[in-house]
Amino acid sequence: MRRALIAVALCALVAGACSSEDDAGGTTDATVAATEAPADDPPETDPPATDPPATDPPATDPPATDPPATDPPATDPPADPADLAVTEVVFDDRLTITNLGTEPIDLDGVWICNRPSYAPLPAQMLAPGESIDFTDLPLPAGGGEAALYNGNSFADSSTIVDYVSWGAGGGRASVATDAGLWPANDAVQTTAASIAAPNGGSSSADWS
Repeated sequence: MRRALIAVALCALVAGACSSEDDAGGTTDATVAATEAPADDPPETDPPATDPPATDPPATDPPATDPPATDPPATDPPADPADLAVTEVVFDDRLTITNLGTEPIDLDGVWICNRPSYAPLPAQMLAPGESIDFTDLPLPAGGGEAALYNGNSFADSSTIVDYVSWGAGGGRASVATDAGLWPANDAVQTTAASIAAPNGGSSSADWS
């Protein structure tokens, strides 16, 4: 009987020890489990925004500009061709044209007429008091004319600037009469090889 009680007591002690070990083992396992549980990933966050590096704009040349326009220095215009005059006619040879004014005259654009022949004067300046001889026109002694024009509108009385008629007369006499430069039906009588009017003439009486 006594042996039986001892055996029961021993069994009770062994059972208590096993129970304590089980409790201790459970606690250890829980701790390990808690330790070994994977850690949660931190929440994803966007990287802080950064401004792009500043860059200078590409260099550009300024637009080209024309230099300011400047007017040429003012110059006095040539005198009006109205101061030109036929001052001598040498028949079958030449006629003389003189600047009777006080300013230079540009002969460019001035024409001489003995209808039906026409010719431009040479493009040159004629000083005051200066004369030029012209030979590119037929000058028959029997009759003709010398008419100076500012331009080549030969029927226009506003462009004729001087006139002389001799012998049988010429074809532009009416234009000169309309311009007040020569009397109607008037002509210088030719008794010599030439006629002259050094200061110009506005009728046959001024010529000799």
